[in-house]
Amino acid sequence: MPVVFADFDFEASLAFVCEINYDATNSVIGLKFDDLNHPPGGTQYVAWLANTAENNFINLGVVSSDRFLAADYFRTLDTSVSLEQFDRIILSAELDGGSPDGPSDIILDGVIDPATFAVQTELLSSNVRPGLEQYALAVQHSGLSADSLAQGNLAEARRHAEHVVNILEGEAGPNFGDLDNDGQAQNPGNGVGVFGYLLGARDLLTDAEPINPSSPIFFVQNGIDSSIANSNVYADEAVNLALKMFAVDTADEGLNIVDDLQASVAAGINGVDLDQNNFIDPLAGEGGLQTVETLAIEWIEGSYFPNHLLNPNGDQIGRVRLATVNDAPLSGIALDLYPVPAVADPSTGYFVYLISNEGEQVANLGQVVPDNFRIDETIPAGDIFIAKFDEVVIAIEPLGDGAGPAEPTTVVYSASFGVEQQTSLFKVVQSDDGETPLLASTVFESDLANQHVDFMIAALEAGDLPLARRHAEHVNNILVGEADERFGDVDGNGTVENPSESGVGAMVFHNQMEAELLNYAAEPESLNARSRFYGTTVIPTTLFNQASQYEEVLGLIGKLLSTDTVGEAGPFASQGSNEMVSILTGKDFDGNGVVDAKEGEGGIVDFEFLLHLLTDRSFNAVDQQ
Repeated sequence: MPVVFADFDFEASLAFVCEINYDATNSVIGLKFDDLNHPPGGTQYVAWLANTAENNFINLGVVSSDRFLAADYFRTLDTSVSLEQFDRIILSAELDGGSPDGPSDIILDGVIDPATFAVQTELLSSNVRPGLEQYALAVQHSGLSADSLAQGNLAEARRHAEHVVNILEGEAGPNFGDLDNDGQAQNPGNGVGVFGYLLGARDLLTDAEPINPSSPIFFVQNGIDSSIANSNVYADEAVNLALKMFAVDTADEGLNIVDDLQASVAAGINGVDLDQNNFIDPLAGEGGLQTVETLAIEWIEGSYFPNHLLNPNGDQIGRVRLATVNDAPLSGIALDLYPVPAVADPSTGYFVYLISNEGEQVANLGQVVPDNFRIDETIPAGDIFIAKFDEVVIAIEPLGDGAGPAEPTTVVYSASFGVEQQTSLFKVVQSDDGETPLLASTVFESDLANQHVDFMIAALEAGDLPLARRHAEHVNNILVGEADERFGDVDGNGTVENPSESGVGAMVFHNQMEAELLNYAAEPESLNARSRFYGTTVIPTTLFNQASQYEEVLGLIGKLLSTDTVGEAGPFASQGSNEMVSILTGKDFDGNGVVDAKEGEGGIVDFEFLLHLLTDRSFNAVDQQ
């Protein structure tokens, strides 16, 4: 059954993510997919724009994903194509090399609500953008008025002040007309006026389908409403200032007015940072018409393609997971939160803290600053051992010297990790006691075994069967370790050889890693959907496949040792080499032409990325009341 993006429930639908980018010129469409399944063998994913009422489809091209099932896709649309003409975006599986007229096997079906989309696009195309164009003219003529005053030409300054009023008010405005009494009502604008476009924008917003106040999209729509009102106030101030130009008697008196006039017109476009927090927020008094354009695009992008940051109740605002920083696995925190408004008090900021044992230990990771209402940042933990902490919080704290207080006081967002679970996870990838982590040990020993497989093949190519058998023994002993009954003088040359310094065995490290990872996911109800899927399905399958491959290599080594000639030994060595490489890099078990890490086909080197997904947690807002 197709997944309808508009009704997408991340928690119930495992880990699919889709985002759409609506370019300001409506000429580029961008899709971002995360955790897709690979298409069946012989097929490929194709994206479509669809007008289902007219059975009209536009092929957007092939969408290819990497082995971790992420795909970023951008397509420049033909100038004759506008998204307003379509009501769906579809992803389908099509035969390789085919050229269908429409989608065949629909994988994902994204519904664009025509009524809402019509309002959103009309807001942009018919009101905001032409309003910005008229504002730009008003800026130009307020500047010309200032230039005229600087030259002592009051009459010319008044003429441009008339232009400003008429551009802003439009022909329906009460002050429109021949304000400088030169016998002509001059208007370089188009007659609608900035006020006309602002009124049209407000009417469209009023007529739009109501949005649940708990939804992050409500934040966007409410910001549009506030910014339209702000722009109207600043335009009204500009009109009043321009009218004062006709009551002065000298150019010098006009100079006392024109700077404020220019500032008011500019504020109507750009907004004003009233609270001096270095952001133009979509709040009362701050956002301008440019803010409206930015938010209107976000409204389009977010209203019918909600992504993984949101849950059906609207109370989940983001996610956090452990991240690799400077090649050190799980040595940082990756944040992705939206919407996150700028702090109201410019003397404060958002700070990230790690907390353990209900505040017994606290680590301040520093300040994070929202960019366009979003925090998307990876923060290194430095020498802090993250495994000892079970909670990540974001708090609003005084900036002080910029470092923030040692402990949080006003927590606004929080996410929980389990310390016991993390202890298991960190045994796999990181250590604070000087021991080599299990994953690194498994990779090292497996790579060492693979090197001796290569030495074995080289010996066979040189016709030296005894040397090949000796390296076969090395491979066997590196894999099983000294405590295994299969360890020993398997080539029968009277000497037990093991190039591994640890002597533990790659398979032993792999088994220990498996035990820790299964322990991490032993309580799946503590994990969100994505972590649960990887912890209980993908990673166990991957571990099982790799364990089977180790046994396959040992079986091939045994067969090679039972041969009497180089020719007989060759095929077993070749197969053993293939299996060892696959243990490290993955294997296409289902034969669809792709090593699919999501299907458990990944290699040991893929675990670092898989463990990032395993650590996904939901960030929730903390009630301050």
